[in-house]
Amino acid sequence: MKEKRLNIGLLIDDFDHYFSSQACKGAELAAKALDANLFIFPGHYVGKPDSMYFDKEFEYQYNTLFALPSIRNVDIIYVVLGTICSRADIEMQKEFINSFPDIPVVCLFSNYEGLPSVTFDNKTGLERAVEHLIEKHGAREIGFVSGPLTNRDARERLEVFTNVLKKHDIPVEKSKIAYGDFTENSTEEVNKLIEKNGTLDAIENILRGRTREVQVTAPYGEKIPARYYVIDGQNAVIESALASGLALCDADALDPLHATSRGTGELIMRALREGAQEVCIGLGGSATNDCGIGAASALGVRFLDEEGNEIDTADRMAEVARIDASGVDPLVRNAGFTLMCDVKRVSAFHGAGAAGGMGAMFMALLYARVRSGAEAVLDLASFDKVCKNASFVVTGEGRVDSTSVSGKALGTVLDRARACGVRTAIIAGSRGDGAELAEAKADIVRYCGEEADRVEALKKSARMLARDIGADLNK
Repeated sequence: MKEKRLNIGLLIDDFDHYFSSQACKGAELAAKALDANLFIFPGHYVGKPDSMYFDKEFEYQYNTLFALPSIRNVDIIYVVLGTICSRADIEMQKEFINSFPDIPVVCLFSNYEGLPSVTFDNKTGLERAVEHLIEKHGAREIGFVSGPLTNRDARERLEVFTNVLKKHDIPVEKSKIAYGDFTENSTEEVNKLIEKNGTLDAIENILRGRTREVQVTAPYGEKIPARYYVIDGQNAVIESALASGLALCDADALDPLHATSRGTGELIMRALREGAQEVCIGLGGSATNDCGIGAASALGVRFLDEEGNEIDTADRMAEVARIDASGVDPLVRNAGFTLMCDVKRVSAFHGAGAAGGMGAMFMALLYARVRSGAEAVLDLASFDKVCKNASFVVTGEGRVDSTSVSGKALGTVLDRARACGVRTAIIAGSRGDGAELAEAKADIVRYCGEEADRVEALKKSARMLARDIGADLNK
């Protein structure tokens, strides 16, 4: 009598997901090798909606196929738990697993207590990658995009990342960690991650120098680590958001009337005491609205009411009767200051209202000059000197539109390169209203388009751009 063939059931979340489709191909090869029958049951997912499926109204229809495996049609069930339940909490996962018939179940790409599982090595590759960044490239400002913490793999990878940082005495900062959902919706979280870390990271990526880290006063008084950057021992770059920023605060407990900018002043003083002669201060993303009273207090200025009591928060600014600057540290008086600010004019002085009025205080107290962030960073990088030795300058951003030439990096790079007599190219994700203003400044423009696979679209555009530049140079 011919032996019965093994019937294997495979539960996946969606044929259109690249990961799941590859799992199906692997299962098909394994079934052929075993001379077994393979039955694939493509459903939906279990958990909260994501960027691909925005609602759960028809979830019962999507997941109907998950109820089909039974002792009558399969001998064993393999569940791609890592994707089906990637957005499900533990209780949802239990309910899903308990719905299966009384036949052997194996979980793929995620562990489940009491069941055999086939999972990834979440440690070795990531550990080596982070070690490489630190040891070979000297990186210390490393961002990390995690999956949802309901997912075991995501938790393990995050733990590996934080352990490597701790091993190298690098602080683990919440502002450098974002939480995605394994879908293209994570793009928004990545953008937020970049925005939170401000100008400093852009400067660190293009300049050679050293990062310093000190304890400063956060907006609501607690002590936190904050960093600044030192170039050639005499130039310091400070980002106010890292000491007085919104990212440091609980979004549900913001209280600008009692938030202080003192931490930014403390960063400035530390840089000056370590020898800085010129200080660039990036303004923006502030949680404070104290017009820089807190920062100025850290530099030695006293704000007094009618009775001589000191004032250091926004809620009492109207009570300031006298300002005593006699105690300002001599290091402050002997240094030069530049404000990097892209906030439009809100008073007689451009940038005065930036960072909750901190710009106005620094103009009055430090005689600081104001420059756009893009211009200041390019100067720090000696852009014009480097540019004159280039044949082509390539710049870009996610979406080119009318704002791209209003003080942003793309428009500034195009203008500075043109002034140096160097040809330019733009590569960008998409084209918005007013993009022609930026396009008119460039010699070559390439957009990635709206293809589903954004990575492949970017690679394709980069290849075409390289071809266009080569053709242009060979004219």
